[in-house]
Amino acid sequence: MADNKDKENKSKPENELKEKKVKDKKSNVFKAMADEYKKIVWLSFGNLCKQTVNVIFVCFFFGVIIFGIDAGFGYFMNYVTNILSK
Repeated sequence: MADNKDKENKSKPENELKEKKVKDKKSNVFKAMADEYKKIVWLSFGNLCKQTVNVIFVCFFFGVIIFGIDAGFGYFMNYVTNILSK
């Protein structure tokens, strides 16, 4: 019985050390994350507007191209099915 009490007493400080290490690791992770956020270089409002307009233009351009290709294939398939059905 005395051995069990000794083991319990020894394990308590060990558990406290483990908990402290875990807390230190968690705080180090958040500290590192905060340090990384400080390194971020944000765009100016002018650059942000220019890039937004560029993205919208490119999306519209490729949308028109994809629509044209899709419509072309649609007309072609209708043409082929009309010829084959005659």
